[in-house]
Amino acid sequence: MNPETHALAQVNWQLFITLTLPQDLVGAGDRRLGSVCFAWLRYVAECGRVHFNDLKWCQRSELGELTGRPHFHFLLGGFPQSLTRRDRFAVKNKWESLTHAMSRVYKFDTSLRGVGYVLKGGTAYECGKFRNSADMVVLSESVARSLGRLLLAS
Repeated sequence: MNPETHALAQVNWQLFITLTLPQDLVGAGDRRLGSVCFAWLRYVAECGRVHFNDLKWCQRSELGELTGRPHFHFLLGGFPQSLTRRDRFAVKNKWESLTHAMSRVYKFDTSLRGVGYVLKGGTAYECGKFRNSADMVVLSESVARSLGRLLLAS
């Protein structure tokens, strides 16, 4: 396990999410895509009854192997309690209503190694799909704060 995967595995992730991008957002520019993503993340925080600044997220963008379609993988946490099935469905539907693209929302399962999957630290094959895989991971400020506290405590 690489150091990044080990550090992020210490975060209490609660959701694993895959979001596809609609054709009109592909190549639309970072500003427009960022606006849609942050609108969705703010809605997620609201559903999870957590202040947006305390929402923990880790995001990686990639291209699908078969179609080359861009999509995101998200790890989310920081919710005071587990999100209900209804909440997860609302989060899924919000992305789909904002973008008219597909989303999948799952409870995070530590046994499935979702952190390694999102970081693509597992195999040479996965790492080889990216020019520079470290550049494609984005962390929320709350995750950066959590990791800083973990480093100070050790």
